[in-house]
Amino acid sequence: MMQFVQTQKGIIQKIIVTLTCIILLSTGLVLPATAADLQGSALEVVSINGIVLGQTVRGESAQMPTEAAIYQQAQPQPDKAWESFPDQHSVALDKEWNIAFSSDIHQEEVKYISLTKNNQLTPGSWILKGQMLTSTGFERYEADSIYKLTILLRNGNGYYLYFDTFNENAAQGQLQFRMQTPHFLFYTTEQDVEILPELATALETNFARVQTDLHTQMNGQQRIEIYPNQESYLQASSMYGWSAACATGGTVQANSLKTLQCSFDTYVNTLTHEITHNVEASLNAASTLPHWLNEGVACFEGKTNNNYATIARYVRQAPVPTFDELESNYYRWPELGGYELSYSIVEYYVQTYGYEKLHALISDYDCFAEITGITLEQFQATWLQAIQAKYVQ
Repeated sequence: MMQFVQTQKGIIQKIIVTLTCIILLSTGLVLPATAADLQGSALEVVSINGIVLGQTVRGESAQMPTEAAIYQQAQPQPDKAWESFPDQHSVALDKEWNIAFSSDIHQEEVKYISLTKNNQLTPGSWILKGQMLTSTGFERYEADSIYKLTILLRNGNGYYLYFDTFNENAAQGQLQFRMQTPHFLFYTTEQDVEILPELATALETNFARVQTDLHTQMNGQQRIEIYPNQESYLQASSMYGWSAACATGGTVQANSLKTLQCSFDTYVNTLTHEITHNVEASLNAASTLPHWLNEGVACFEGKTNNNYATIARYVRQAPVPTFDELESNYYRWPELGGYELSYSIVEYYVQTYGYEKLHALISDYDCFAEITGITLEQFQATWLQAIQAKYVQ
């Protein structure tokens, strides 16, 4: 069915296109037109959504992927050619199309217009106003699919544009299982698959070292989820905007290496940092560790936030935050140097007491004095003296 609706002032004409309308040439539902008026028309499509023509393709009209019977009747004139607009990629699923013409267009000048997917016609509506034809009423496109927009004017000019739609699953961070190792299960989108073999080898090596350092053997496999962009990662993790990765419940969630644009070694260290958090949680199921210890161990084992010049800059600021201040201002850690200072705390602790007592402290932080032989306040004072000597003097 094809129905034209005209306003009282004759300004807007609406073409309601349904399945039978799209195949109007095969059903004979062609609006009357004066051949002399239309065949000589100079009307052209100028742009689609501001996209200008790409190239002229001659002799390919019969190969256009749609119903052959339609295109046998929807060919341009022999001296005309199909003209193509540049392919469009990752198009939104509710995309609206605006077709601009060289002059005001009348309904009878459009011989054929269609939107197809896999040779299937997609019903919808078009609103004509002045020099513009605008899509409306189309159902939401299917994700990760290829569509084709075709326009044939009655003067014989033919145009088409291919577009593929947004990968909705990837956009929402819905990952797929890709591979496993003895201690990890990896879930990513397609864009990060290529780094997995090397990444998995590096993480297995680092994980073995972390377990040795912390005097523990963690059972089971950790789940590694790598999200394709910052938006999908933050949506999945509910972390702060500055976060690159996080760990909870035996799962590591991380932004893509391609998004972070850091070196591969830095990326491995970032994930090792998060893996260490899961090891800590296996030693202290109650999660009673203060932030400086929890993050400090992860930084120390992951070899993150350990740049000498950066630590020195935070040590030289006056005054250096106390343990209590670090604990109560976790949201301000990037500006306070919380990660760097925590690294220096654990580095000093390991140098003073060794890994065995680090294992004991993680397992039972409430016994700090019994494990170290001094109070937390005394330890804080000796740490402050040590970092002043190392980073300032």
